[in-house]
Amino acid sequence: MRGLHPGGSARAEATAPAARELAQRQSGSDEVLLLWHPDSTRVELVVRDVTTGVSLLIEVAPARAIDAFYHPFAYLTRGPSRDG
Repeated sequence: MRGLHPGGSARAEATAPAARELAQRQSGSDEVLLLWHPDSTRVELVVRDVTTGVSLLIEVAPARAIDAFYHPFAYLTRGPSRDG
């Protein structure tokens, strides 16, 4: 898990290709994005509070992507698992 700066701005690597948005949803004031990085097959969630602009970036195992998308806060203390 990595924190993002208020307003949702992340420090992107200059050489990394853009992530692809696979899914987006909003629940209350939280916006959840499911992102895939095709260069590394890494999957991440961005959870942003639209009222404050504060965001969290959570890396998840690809096999857990859909579950994490619907239950992102359950993955805050987990890292990517080896099974997925």
